[in-house]
Formats: sequence, structure tokens, C-alpha cells
Amino acid sequence: MAQIDQAQRMGRLATRLPAMPKGQVITWGILLAVVALGYFSTLVGLYELWGGNDFDYSHGGLLVAAAGWLLVRELRRGPVPLDPSSWGAAAVLGLSIAWFLAGAVHVQVGQQAAFVLLLPALVWAVHGWRGFRRLALPLLLPLWGVPLWDAVNGGWFQVATATVARGHLALAGVPVAQEGVALMVPSGMFRVVEACSGLRQLVVAIPLCLVFAHVNGYRGRLAALLTVLGAVLAFAVNTVRIAIVVTAGHLTQMQHPLVSGNHETLGWALFAVAMTLLLFSFSRLPRQRVQRPARHRDEVGRGVAAGGSARVTMALTLVALAAGPVLALQLEGPVRLDAGATRHVASPATLAAALPERFAGWSPAQRLDYRPGSTVPDALTRGVYALGGGPPVVVHVSTFLESVQGREAVSRTNTTVDGRRWWYRVSPTRMAPPELGGGDLHESVVTGRSGERLLVWAWYRIGTAGHARDVAQPLEAKLLQLGNRFFGSGVASFVVLATPASDRLADDRARLGRFWQAARRPLDDLVRRLPRQPRDPRETPAAPG
Repeated sequence: MAQIDQAQRMGRLATRLPAMPKGQVITWGILLAVVALGYFSTLVGLYELWGGNDFDYSHGGLLVAAAGWLLVRELRRGPVPLDPSSWGAAAVLGLSIAWFLAGAVHVQVGQQAAFVLLLPALVWAVHGWRGFRRLALPLLLPLWGVPLWDAVNGGWFQVATATVARGHLALAGVPVAQEGVALMVPSGMFRVVEACSGLRQLVVAIPLCLVFAHVNGYRGRLAALLTVLGAVLAFAVNTVRIAIVVTAGHLTQMQHPLVSGNHETLGWALFAVAMTLLLFSFSRLPRQRVQRPARHRDEVGRGVAAGGSARVTMALTLVALAAGPVLALQLEGPVRLDAGATRHVASPATLAAALPERFAGWSPAQRLDYRPGSTVPDALTRGVYALGGGPPVVVHVSTFLESVQGREAVSRTNTTVDGRRWWYRVSPTRMAPPELGGGDLHESVVTGRSGERLLVWAWYRIGTAGHARDVAQPLEAKLLQLGNRFFGSGVASFVVLATPASDRLADDRARLGRFWQAARRPLDDLVRRLPRQPRDPRETPAAPG
């Protein structure tokens, strides 16, 4: 009896699902099989992102489920006819190539974004622009679960959050001063770190409002208004949470549980209440009736009548979809087959590549306890130097002989602060000191637990001496690495210089500039002398002991 009831339930579910012509079923079966096989590594990466410990994007699975429900809901209104588009096929090719290039320089988020956009592009290629527009929202919804939005979560966003929170505190009568991302009250100092900036609430609020507007038939200005209000409300609620935590710390001499414990629950509770009130208020508006798609039968006939040209477009779409995975196999193929190729290799342990004890008047100085965050490099150059008894300069250069996933110069783990011992007092700003010879860097002021302040320069040095480029932006560094992957050296370094920050930052900058001018040539000589040895691609570099 139980089996009969289960069969009946499955039958009822099948009748609710939209029927697809046999030709569409075969077409999509082939395309999805290529996606599953060719882009399997990215599928696994997204599964781990959405089902793992990254709380910022753990809502990705819900976005996929919501997208699936919206797709079924839309398809039940009427079929989407075949109408192959050459422009859609071109979009598939572009995204497939972008996926390959992102993988060549190990930009996982680039691969994930390209992969998520591939399905909308495939719909455009198979069903035409009209079909894509019908299904645009559910197709693009999972994009809010890709860490693309971390690019927004930089210094300016954190400073904006701290500035608005400071306004709340001032209105509440709490004496507060602000310096960058730091909020200082008489009882202590609070820092608006990346996890407190409000990005988490933002990437949940926007897709939530988009889905709510779509389900209720809101279009145009009304849907845009709801989405903008949701984003503004999510940002504002997070600043209120920060103000509450700072006020609690101020009134209790930093002893309140909200200060020492987890205050994220408070933030999500305020967010839930605010979004519920917003959506409830919009739910009182009259719903707009969504009409069944018109002319779909004529469109079906036109798509079928396209005949040979449609089949050519579909074949080109399939080739475009497979282009990225095939190129990735070709790129890695020679490495796997030729185990005797001589290349730079990630050594089993980090090499200590020390600068000369004395050079150009600089000599070892008293130890300065500053160590930036860093992944395990192939070679590490570190020291503390002073010029004629002046203030010390810390040099910390992490060199990577080739770009390997999880062990590369351009990585989120390579940072000037570690979030435990050092924090930003003044967020990084981009500048181009003349000592870099046309390059640029990020300058920041960091502060330690004891209140000490350091002026920090940080940048990426891509390539070897004579051909090295100094750049501040991770994207620019990745593009340079991409070119070097095919036409040059894979060597890249993450360079950090730090010195005590005084009230005269111009003097501190000049000190760092003089040090770099003196240290650049010895550092380039060190990198040039790093060992090369035959590489067995089956070996995995071990972490240093």
C-alpha cells in the first residue's frame, strides 16, 4: 500500500512539472552532460562553498533551490520554444574561455562566476533572447552565492559602515571618535572588520527582495524600489547593530557579553525583523496578474522552421561550451606527459632567502614584532633594518616560484593584517611613490593590541629582475601572471614594508622609499638565485615543519 501511495504522489508531481518536447530534452541532456563532465571541478568547488564552513555564502544552496522552484513555476505558464541564437553561442564561447583563463591563474571565484553565468548563456543560445528574458531571474539568482561581492567588502565599504555607526552613536550621546574603520570610545576601541561590514546581510537581502517581487508580479519601478529599500535597510540595520555593541561596551567598561562574545546573532535577529516588516508592508499592495506568454506557438513554429541554420547554431553552441575544458586539458597536458621538464618548483619547505646583513648603509635593527598574514611561500625574505640608528623598517617578501592553487602570491591569505594581532587603523589606499619606478602599491596604517601604529606599504611584484612589474591591484597582478603563464616567468612576490607611524607620515613614507631603493637590487638577486630542479607533477609540496 505504501508503494502505491508513493507512486501516486510521484505521478501527481509529474503532472505538475512542465512538459518538454523530445527535441528539447535531448538537446539539454547533451549540454548538461558536457557541463557536468567538463566543469566538474567548479561544481565541486561550489558544493564545498555552499555546504562548507564559509558562512558568508552558505545561502547559496537556498538560492539554487529557489531558482529551481522559480524555473518550474515559470515553465508551467507555457513552454519556452527553441530559437537558437548565434549571439547566445558567442556568449557561451566567451564565458567558456573566461573560465579557462581564470583557471590558468587559479582565480577560483572567476571560474565560479563564469560557470554560474554559463547556464543563462546556454538558455540564450538555445531559446533565444526572448526565452532568456523570461527565465532571467531564476537563471541569474545563484550569482548572489558566488564570492564576487567580496570585492565590494574593501576599505571604503568598512569605512562607510563605521561612519554611519558613528552617527548613530553621536545621536545616542555616546562620545565617539573615528579613524578609518576604528571607533574609539572612552572605554576602548572597536574595529569594523570585514565580517562586520554588513556584506553578509546585503547578499541575502537583495536576492530575497528580487524573488519576493517576482512572485508577487511586481515589475519595473516597484520591483526596483523594493530591492533598493531592502539593500539600504540591510546596511542600516547592520550599522545599528554596531552602534548597540559599542554602546554596550562603553556602558559596561567593555565587559558586556556582546563585546566579548558572538554578536552576529543580534545582527541577524535585527535583519530578520526589519526584512519581515518591509516585505509585509509590500505584501499589502495589490498583486499584478502575470499574463501567460503570448505568441509562443508562433515562436515554436518559427524556431522549427529555421531548419539547417538552427542546427548549425546548436552545434556551434556545443563546441563553444566544450572549448574551455579542452583548452584546460591542453594547458596541463604537456606538464603531465613530460615529467622531466625543468621548471620552477614549489619546494617541500619554505626557503629562507636572507638579505645581506648590511647594504647601502642599512644595518640590522632592534626587532619589530610585526608579521603580516601570509600563505606558505616557496621563499621568504624577512628582516628588520635601520639607517644610521633611525627608526626601523620591516621587510617581508613572500616569493612564489610558480602559481599553484592554494600557494600563490595573489591570495586572500596574503594580507598586511592578520585580524588577531594587527588591524587596520587607516584602510589601504592606492598610491604610486616614485621609488617604485612607475608601479603602485597600497598604503595603510595598522595598529596592534598595545596601540602601536605602523605605516605599511604592500604590493605584488610580478616577474623577475629586468621584467618585474610592481602593482597594487590583485586583478591587475592576476592578468600579468596570466601573460607570464604563457610567455614569461611564473615568479611572483608579495612585498610588505612597515615602519613606525609618526605624526609626520611624509617622513615615514620617505624612509620606506629609501629602503626600497636600496633593497630592490639585492632582493632581485636573491630571487634570481633561487634553485630550479626537475619537477614531478605528481608531487605535492609539503607544508613547512
